[in-house]
Amino acid sequence: MKYIASDHVGFHLKKQIILCRPEFVDLGCEADNESVDYPVYAKKVVTRILDDLKNGIDSFGVLVCGTGLGMSYAANRYKGIRAAEIQPDPHSRETARLAKAHNNANMLCLGGRQIKIEEALELIEIVLATEFERRHQKRLDMLDEEEPNKLTEISL
Repeated sequence: MKYIASDHVGFHLKKQIILCRPEFVDLGCEADNESVDYPVYAKKVVTRILDDLKNGIDSFGVLVCGTGLGMSYAANRYKGIRAAEIQPDPHSRETARLAKAHNNANMLCLGGRQIKIEEALELIEIVLATEFERRHQKRLDMLDEEEPNKLTEISL
């Protein structure tokens, strides 16, 4: 399954992506004329992807806000989610490829204020077409440990 959501700032890019890639299920928001909170829409996509994972279904999500940063912060708080925020730059294609190949990214976060539809579609296609290299699984397992070591004090 493929899911997509945005806040009000990412609304127009989200709609353009859906026009070109109608297989994406739109989980909101519904308009750009009212401010909404990006964590609400990130959680909608995260919930669907995690439910699919529990049922053995391979899913992918796209989240769009102004920069992609807020959505990536919100999504990456959940165990099992690996949301790659990719900025348009000369390295974005390679970053997208490595996000999947090395980190098995299951979400892509894009900036509606920063990326053109053509590049957004290209990055989505790169991630979807790239195979995860299983040799990196050990590192992903470390990210999802039940009780990671916690820093109790930081000295400066």
